[in-house]
Amino acid sequence: MKNILFIVFTLFILNCFSQVKIGENPNNINPSALLEAESTTKGFLPPRMTSAQRDAIQSPAAGLRIFNLTTSCENYFNGVAWYELCGNCVLPLPNTPTNIIGSTTVCSGTSYTYSVNPVQNATSYNWQFPTGWSISSGAGTNSVSVVPNSTPGNVSCQASNLCGSSSVVSTSISSISSPNTPTGSTITPSQNQITWQWNPSAYATSYLWNSLNNSNSATSLGSSTSLIQSGLNCNTPQTIYVWASNSCGLSSPLSLLSQTLPCCNTFTGTLANGLLSYHKMCGNLNDISGNGRHGQNPNSLALTQDKNNVSQYAYQLQQSSSNFDIPSPGVSDYTISVWVKPSSTQSNVDIIQFLSSAAHGEHSQTIRTNQSGYFEHRLWHGGDAIVATSVLAQSNTWYHLVATAKSGSQMKFFINGTQVGSTAINSIWTAGNMLRVGKSNRPGANNSFTGTIDEIGVWNRELTNAEVTTLYNSY
Repeated sequence: MKNILFIVFTLFILNCFSQVKIGENPNNINPSALLEAESTTKGFLPPRMTSAQRDAIQSPAAGLRIFNLTTSCENYFNGVAWYELCGNCVLPLPNTPTNIIGSTTVCSGTSYTYSVNPVQNATSYNWQFPTGWSISSGAGTNSVSVVPNSTPGNVSCQASNLCGSSSVVSTSISSISSPNTPTGSTITPSQNQITWQWNPSAYATSYLWNSLNNSNSATSLGSSTSLIQSGLNCNTPQTIYVWASNSCGLSSPLSLLSQTLPCCNTFTGTLANGLLSYHKMCGNLNDISGNGRHGQNPNSLALTQDKNNVSQYAYQLQQSSSNFDIPSPGVSDYTISVWVKPSSTQSNVDIIQFLSSAAHGEHSQTIRTNQSGYFEHRLWHGGDAIVATSVLAQSNTWYHLVATAKSGSQMKFFINGTQVGSTAINSIWTAGNMLRVGKSNRPGANNSFTGTIDEIGVWNRELTNAEVTTLYNSY
């Protein structure tokens, strides 16, 4: 018995220090193998267990192998972690990145960087951006540079390796475009100020303006789309620049141009001599001569464009009742100047005449059209005196009409700065006290003038031909 045990022990010792082959051809063993299994009908079956059972192995040795019933893959331990051998997958899958680092509000066309903290076991990172955004660098890494467009949306990232990808982490992004250049709207000038308006600009949150094309010194208007620029000189060109602004920057400037309305000051030089009243029609019927003879009793008047196409600087007489009065003393010598634009060819119409408020029918010093529609100058000097013309009052045409008279001498009529006729007269009727504009006070002339009236001037003297020409060309 002792001999048998000795033989078995000896064989065991020899086997511990020699090669072992299991299966077919046991004597034919690979020289490099300590243990070899050979079979064409059977396989090698390692220990089989679930992932939980595998993870419960205490202090696994490097190189330890099992077959994972959970994943149906062979696993081995590399001394630090378990790895899977099927499909070259690595265990474990990457964790989900904690959060995306980067701006949540971006400006279209500006470069931004988004990143996540490195994730263990991740070999790449999959980024998703809103449509139209472009990655300029860092694709596949945990930090990428992108250039957004105006499309908002989510920025998303997931960590990946050969075994798959983590869950997605996302953050919502608002994209802001640089503001569009504003477009002009209504501009309303007056003599000493201009109200500028422009249309709201896409993506703008505020506006700046300057009288110079310099945004650095521009003044903020907040969200207002209008500006009242006051303290200006009359009849002066003005330019302003407007920028739309938001957190992404400024638009190109909008340039707005206008001009303050003509000055409503009185005359200088010889034309100021003998001036009784002058009505510039600067939005009202006021007398700018300083004599206080303001227009009175306005009926059915409407402000309109004047002879220079300036809005609110002339009056439209558009109804049979349209008229107004100008206080005026009776004088033996006179000049009456008026700009008119008939709305149609009109006959037998008194445009402006001197009369008495106390007596119907008494009149003189009249600028009118005759029964054929031609302009004429008429006055009373014990009978009618008339300067007839061959100038037809055509519709929608501006005319500068000036009637002058010197009692006991002559009366003249000027159209557009040129004398068109004259006649000798006796003493002029002076018992009136007002000029009526637009409506006749003469029996048999019941038609009212319809059209536009601008700039009425009255003098107590006969202007010279040169002064009339100056008045036409300069005022």
